[in-house]
Amino acid sequence: MSTLPTKFLPGQNYDCIQCGRGCTNPWNITVEQSCIDALVGSELKQRVESQYGPAFKFDEARQVHVLNRTPNGHCVFLQDSPDSPGCLN
Repeated sequence: MSTLPTKFLPGQNYDCIQCGRGCTNPWNITVEQSCIDALVGSELKQRVESQYGPAFKFDEARQVHVLNRTPNGHCVFLQDSPDSPGCLN
């Protein structure tokens, strides 16, 4: 699956609302360094990384961090359950 670059207007951002729709689409979701820093050492990040590897990757072409994906293309923080969609916590 290829990913499409996001095209936000200046000042416009993506905010996760834990709906499970945005992070299942084939586009890279950029992550601010402050969000990455906030997860350092957290149990959540450790669980995600033990299952999927790095939670974030660096997009060299765009010089930004993006969410990593599971083998099925979903965000590594998405709880992939039809009974309880949304983000892991």
